[in-house]
Amino acid sequence: MAMSDEREGRDIFDLIEEMDKRMRRIIERTFPSMSMDLDEQLYDIERRELKPLTQINETDDEVIVTLDIPCARRESIELRATEDTLFIRARMDRCVTLSSVEFENYSKSIRLPARVEPKYAKASFRNGVLQVRLPKKFEGSEVKIE
Repeated sequence: MAMSDEREGRDIFDLIEEMDKRMRRIIERTFPSMSMDLDEQLYDIERRELKPLTQINETDDEVIVTLDIPCARRESIELRATEDTLFIRARMDRCVTLSSVEFENYSKSIRLPARVEPKYAKASFRNGVLQVRLPKKFEGSEVKIE
């Protein structure tokens, strides 16, 4: 009963925000390499968009961004990259309903941990998982000694 009494007087958005914070803590503890900006929402109710879970790995030569976008088709995915940002948008092939809100799209802007060469980026999509490989941009050029 105390749980019910405690929730009386709170609107649905307060409850969603509380669930969002709890989910973030669980994800951060379970998957420490997942990229989650603490100020970023996992959804945008007005735009009916979900923010995909994202993992960013960095090697000496590239930045690898992996995104979980189930219910999307390859042909609906839009990717744009600059030297420091990756933007994704994808339409779901069926709506996902959470707390009586129907979500139709995924959308996310990702700040990359290193400068990259966007024109050489490559992406693959399998089983609802999108992986984008972006080669790092190396400043300067080799100087040959004569």
